[in-house]
Amino acid sequence: MLHKKNLMAMTVGTILLAVLSAPVFSAADSAATSDHQHSGGQSAAKNGNHHSHQQCEHKMAAVDANKDGKISKDEFMKHHEAMFDKMDTNKDGFLDEKEMHHMMDHMHQYDQQKSKSSNHAH
Repeated sequence: MLHKKNLMAMTVGTILLAVLSAPVFSAADSAATSDHQHSGGQSAAKNGNHHSHQQCEHKMAAVDANKDGKISKDEFMKHHEAMFDKMDTNKDGFLDEKEMHHMMDHMHQYDQQKSKSSNHAH
């Protein structure tokens, strides 16, 4: 039984890591392939990608705890640990199936809102 619990916890942890990391890797990939420039406060559109300097600053500010304009690995990990703690609604140190469903529902709603807002921008 303990082995089954450990296996379930590792599976949930792996899924959580993959789900939480996907937006970060996607953002990094988007930044690498676009000609968007933050340093001059300019945003250039390429392939229909539009977002404002303010949106980037807002998202960075949520993770950049020491406000140095960069996100360290420690800041990144602490931010995601806080997200895990928020999702762990029963505070048992694990995400169970109900908590994972709740998280996935939120992510799906966010994706739908993001899709709607980007469609209206065109």
